[in-house]
Amino acid sequence: MIPPSDRGIPAQQRLRLSRFAMALILYVLCALVTLGGYRSGALAVEPETLWVLGLGALTTNAAVAFIIVSGINLRLKDPSLTFIQCTLGLSWLVLFMHFVPQWRDLMLALIPIGILFGLFHMDAREFTLLALTGFVALMALTTYEVTVGHPIYTNAELALRSAIGSGLLLWCAYFGNHVGRLRAKMKAHNSQLEQAIRDITRLAERDHLTQAFNRRLIIEILEQLRCAAERDQSTFSVIIIDVDYFKKINDRFGHLEGDQVLASIAKRVKSELRLLDEVAPVGGRGRELGRFGGEEFIITLPGSDLKGATQCAERIWRSIREYEFDHSLKVTVSAGAASYEAQESIDDLLARADRALYGAKHAGRDQVLATDQETDPGSITGIVRLSDYQPER
Repeated sequence: MIPPSDRGIPAQQRLRLSRFAMALILYVLCALVTLGGYRSGALAVEPETLWVLGLGALTTNAAVAFIIVSGINLRLKDPSLTFIQCTLGLSWLVLFMHFVPQWRDLMLALIPIGILFGLFHMDAREFTLLALTGFVALMALTTYEVTVGHPIYTNAELALRSAIGSGLLLWCAYFGNHVGRLRAKMKAHNSQLEQAIRDITRLAERDHLTQAFNRRLIIEILEQLRCAAERDQSTFSVIIIDVDYFKKINDRFGHLEGDQVLASIAKRVKSELRLLDEVAPVGGRGRELGRFGGEEFIITLPGSDLKGATQCAERIWRSIREYEFDHSLKVTVSAGAASYEAQESIDDLLARADRALYGAKHAGRDQVLATDQETDPGSITGIVRLSDYQPER
């Protein structure tokens, strides 16, 4: 069955139903023209024949509609039932040619419509198979009518019309194959374009060295969390981490080694955040890491209060402290945590986290401090406000 949806029938199913409706309109038009011809006397056919043809076409179309509406089609390789619908259409055209011989030429003209309906979905192999099926059906009908005799056309006229029908089928198969190849190429190009867009987006959102989110995006994430917190009356926290004595690492080992240290720290922080998510997953956007500039990182913690943020910061602080970097280098970090308070701006939240961070550095580094809205700014020296940061170059 169709999976439940807040908007009723899923978009793909609605598209398939709209395509089915296009085919159904053609059936209805043919039925109206046939009925008009019969009522006017222009079409000499038994009413029982019209009933059989009409009920047969109605039954097969109702079956197709039921398969799509019920969701049974989703279990099939071709959920659109394109090949099946085209085959049914050709079958009814051939039957109509036999039972309503006066309109054989009209039915021949409708062959391209029945096959080109497959442009929506069929590939080259299916187009070829459909054309071959139509050709076999047309040849079988012609052979039968030549054998038993046709009430209107001579054998030569039947052969001519069969040749015309076969030519149309061959042309439709060629055209369908050509369009199918173009569609395949377009699909491949679209896939390449989508991948390129994903790559560009990633480059625009990520710091190339650490693969953490860049400053711009992490601020956007914080704004999203603030809006969600105001809407849901919830909270979130941030942690700012700064690598201790990072300049000395660069001076002693070089900038390349310093870059490796930053990349390793980012990797360890991400690993710890994944472990935390396994223990206490949160809805919506998860815990994220961003590079705030230089050797400074910021972590967003949706749903975490100040106590939870402090515990998270201490776990990350301990993980980095116990890790042995290249050259047996030991690296420590200082961290400041703050939890969002109602109606607070992101600038104010980050300023409080900054106060905690620089309080930790002022107290000797290699530790974690937290601050809340009641903290007296004057009690921590060396305060760095958000406006003091320079954009990453």
